[in-house]
Amino acid sequence: MMSAVQSIGVIVALENNMKTPAYYRKPCGVFNIGIVFITCLYGFTGLVGYCKYGNATQASITLNLPQDSIVPVLVKITFAFIILFTYPLQCFMPIDILWRNYVRIHVHKSSNKKWAYNSMLRIALVVFPVLVSSLIPILDLLISTVGAFTLPTVGITFPAIMELSVFHKEKRLTSWIFIKCIALIIFGIFSMILCTYVCLFSM
Repeated sequence: MMSAVQSIGVIVALENNMKTPAYYRKPCGVFNIGIVFITCLYGFTGLVGYCKYGNATQASITLNLPQDSIVPVLVKITFAFIILFTYPLQCFMPIDILWRNYVRIHVHKSSNKKWAYNSMLRIALVVFPVLVSSLIPILDLLISTVGAFTLPTVGITFPAIMELSVFHKEKRLTSWIFIKCIALIIFGIFSMILCTYVCLFSM
């Protein structure tokens, strides 16, 4: 579930391109409403799937669906199209960083091939993970282990440390912010250790 809310590249880009970015981070703004909706949706799907199949639940709930009915086939096709059209969005930030800081500086300013190089970079960053995932037989365990180690750190611990550093430097560090950040850091470290242990134990 945590990996579903880690699309920070899309989040930042969306906020920067809003007509009124201030509405994005309000208590009932776009971000909070979206996160609550996604969390409830993922939790509901996982709960219903586990109630139905129990310990036989597969890494993807679509693998548990019967193969002799048209509805599960349509669900799998829809699921495939959703991934096809949304996965490239997750590469928005890596592509932007690689293009601006590494690739573009090696392309001549007057070159007419900028579009071609940019397109090749985008295609490579989408196709390469797909090829890697198709060659790894225990992909679900690998994703779980890497995600358990990195997502709590990148998504919870590091942002709290950065907020502490920035607010301390700008003399805006209040007791509430300090307590909140320390609590997030402790929670992030605890989540990383617990999730990594569970994933390694599952192997």
